[in-house]
Amino acid sequence: MKPYLFFILASLLLLPSCAQNLQNQVDDQGKAITILQRKNMELDRSMRKLRDDFENDMEKLRHDLKTMRSTVEQKAQQANGGMDAQGSDAAGRQDSTIESVPAGGPDSSSPGLRPVRPAAPAVATDKDMYNQSYALFTAGEYEKSRKMFNDFLKTHPGSQLVGSAQYWIASTYFKEKKYEEAISACDDVIKKYPQGSKTPDAYYLQALAFCEIKDATTAQIILEDLIQKFPGSEAANAGKQKYEELKSKN
Repeated sequence: MKPYLFFILASLLLLPSCAQNLQNQVDDQGKAITILQRKNMELDRSMRKLRDDFENDMEKLRHDLKTMRSTVEQKAQQANGGMDAQGSDAAGRQDSTIESVPAGGPDSSSPGLRPVRPAAPAVATDKDMYNQSYALFTAGEYEKSRKMFNDFLKTHPGSQLVGSAQYWIASTYFKEKKYEEAISACDDVIKKYPQGSKTPDAYYLQALAFCEIKDATTAQIILEDLIQKFPGSEAANAGKQKYEELKSKN
């Protein structure tokens, strides 16, 4: 009987170690599942973003074509109007956009008409447009602010403010409680502008959005990334507090 007793005692001693190993394996699998779920969510958001970008590009193309068609028609009408004015007895009645060539011109015996070119519209600088967009955000006009920030990204793609503009787009979604869209927009900041001034804030905002959709595990993973990559930032300091808060609830 003694060999059996020894075997039983040895098995009992090994049980805690085996249980701990199993628990570690379960924890590792749980983390792996969470990471896979997050990647699937990111893929879904990327697909939706591609679809939205395609629709926006098509809408912009339709608008541009309509604008070009209108411009061509206006120029054709102006050209026809100029020809009529030259051959008409009522030459004194000229369109407001037509002026006479001064006497003594190239052909003073047959004065011609030429169109007056309208002044080119002033183009807003990147800072002006950014400030106007941000002013709308602070006024609570989130949809208008988002639209202007999107226009800013198209008009000034080389500006140093593009990363910040993308962050405020994410913030407009968060303010409107559109958390999935906010998460996707934060992804754009993190991936496109990894060293941008607003990138730490984008990590933190994304973590808050995941908290709002009851995914505290993913929020903790994002906060860990934030604290590791931007340890001295204000967002990381706030992230530490949020991380401890979430951890205490588990």
